[in-house]
Amino acid sequence: MRYPISSFSNFLVFLFSSLLLISILQPCFAVREGTANANIMIKRYERSGDFGRAALWREAAAECLELISIPMTTLMIKYYTRYGNNELAEVSRKELTDIEAQRQYHLKHAKTYWEKSKTAQKDLDEERQKIAEFIATWVPHYPDKFYDFGVYANFFRKRRDEFKQNGDYAKAINIEANAAEMCADQYNDIPIAYFKRRAERAEKAKQAEAAAKYQQRAAKYEKVRDAQRQRAALLRALAQQPPKAWPPEADKREIEIPRIQTQLTQDEAVRAAESDRRVQELLKTHKGVHEYAWFQGFAWTVSFYNHGWGNLAIAIIDDKTGKVIDVLNQVGNLEEREWEEKEKNRLRLKKAEVENIARSHHRLASFFEAHSDARLSAAFSKRYNCWMVEVIRGDKEVGFVSVSDGTGKVIEIEIDQ
Repeated sequence: MRYPISSFSNFLVFLFSSLLLISILQPCFAVREGTANANIMIKRYERSGDFGRAALWREAAAECLELISIPMTTLMIKYYTRYGNNELAEVSRKELTDIEAQRQYHLKHAKTYWEKSKTAQKDLDEERQKIAEFIATWVPHYPDKFYDFGVYANFFRKRRDEFKQNGDYAKAINIEANAAEMCADQYNDIPIAYFKRRAERAEKAKQAEAAAKYQQRAAKYEKVRDAQRQRAALLRALAQQPPKAWPPEADKREIEIPRIQTQLTQDEAVRAAESDRRVQELLKTHKGVHEYAWFQGFAWTVSFYNHGWGNLAIAIIDDKTGKVIDVLNQVGNLEEREWEEKEKNRLRLKKAEVENIARSHHRLASFFEAHSDARLSAAFSKRYNCWMVEVIRGDKEVGFVSVSDGTGKVIEIEIDQ
């Protein structure tokens, strides 16, 4: 069972599954992606009534917010403020408040679950080890992807390209240097800080082997951090010349990133999930199904979804054995379901207003001129913290537009022409 994925659909796999799409106005999806993946395990144990393990994963979700989301958002505020982007800095400050509310939400539920827990201590200890592997996998994720998505693609690169187009190469190079410094700061404040704290904790517990392991991990990322800082210094030197053209050296980012070793490949995880009878039964009545596998430190999650129903099934595959250990069906947007309906009353825009904003965008306007049968369908996504507007022709989704509820601006648009 293999589903063809077009270049456009491949992009949507990244958007609707586990890869990140950070918008400069709405950064929360990416900085909470670790929490969203923890929610898969929360739902698994809530469903089975294993409140001890569910409590641990609630605490893990809160820890992801503390270790990843808060420092990432704090760095955004720092850089937006430094370069005079007060509107984006204010959005990020509000985001910090929302992150803390979610963190407390998970901790509150964890406390309730502990009161119900009958899980054996041995099982709890085993789950804590899995959670440690899960978090160790997620803390370097965003710095490792810095130049692919997010604040670099939507903030630094856009500003850099504007200066390049105007022939102001010195300013463009300095923007690239600023980005390298932010990437270094992300490594410093997230994975390096985390692994150093774990090493210190292990040393106090007289766990020499564990302490050495965490120290080695920290040292690997310190090398990457230092390489980013050296690149920033080189770029600053290039900018001082001043250059009359864009120097090829400014595009070189040949920095080796530590790779996470897994027993299974991504394709093997997908094949294991596809062969499971529960998955086959859940998908047999659905069309246009796509899949995406993501490593969670100790296991793979393979999400099967289409854009009409969202997540149809998520299979959890043990990385060591290759066996499907559980299947969750129609889990949908887990993070969004967590929040009370009253949260949606805070929205500034209405569905019809959002659809009009999307339709008026020049790219959509030209698309509708050529395809009068197309229609739009808008819904607010708590997970992405913005409006998602599907572009539909017949029964097929051919594009999407994301719109900020706070500013009414189009954040991202993708259309299959």
